[in-house]
Amino acid sequence: MTDILAFSSNYLEVPIELNQTDRLGQTVLHLAAKLGFPQLCSYLVELGASPVAPDLEGNTPVHYAIQYKQREAFGVLLNAIVCENSF
Repeated sequence: MTDILAFSSNYLEVPIELNQTDRLGQTVLHLAAKLGFPQLCSYLVELGASPVAPDLEGNTPVHYAIQYKQREAFGVLLNAIVCENSF
């Protein structure tokens, strides 16, 4: 997974809007959290994706990590929120 991300970030010439949403209002981070890809969650947050961006139903990536029992992804997202709000 890490090799693919590194390749993508080094060779992709098209700008990526990390918080771009689909028809359900979900971002790539929503999907990574739902499917349980903690490394991808970490990478996306590091690039600026929002772990608290709500979809059209008001669910955030954190909600999906909990709903789908993705413990590692939840940990990554929770840590990102805590670090973002620490003083």
